[in-house]
Amino acid sequence: MAVSPAAPTIACLRDEAQAGERLVAIAERTGGAQMAEAAARVDAILRQVAEQGDRALLELSERFDGVRPDPLRIPTERLAAAWNDLEPGLKQSLELAHGRILDFHQRQLPVDLKVNGPHGEQLGRRWRPVAKAGLYVPGGRASYPSTVLM
Repeated sequence: MAVSPAAPTIACLRDEAQAGERLVAIAERTGGAQMAEAAARVDAILRQVAEQGDRALLELSERFDGVRPDPLRIPTERLAAAWNDLEPGLKQSLELAHGRILDFHQRQLPVDLKVNGPHGEQLGRRWRPVAKAGLYVPGGRASYPSTVLM
């Protein structure tokens, strides 16, 4: 069976020194400056959204995904109608996936911890939800229901 020229190859490293050199090269290529640049880009986007709100979301959606949603918020009635128009098999698959995803992630929820120390002090950890969270669901050229479900 012929291997496509575009197929990725697996590097065979002969010894620990060669593996170490390879790891250092990967770390240099993927860390440091690239991470700082990515963080700066994300910070700029967060600042733009904080300052401009929905106007920024529309501009960023157009820039990154090539779409300008109108309206930005889909009315509840339109969502309900779209859901009701789904084929029963697809609707059942989405409900099944939703249930499995929800169950999996609920099992990961952290729990509060309270411990009394040897001197009567109270030690602990409390988990609290954040007041707000931003979510980017990529649009692009393909849409995957799993992206939204997760």
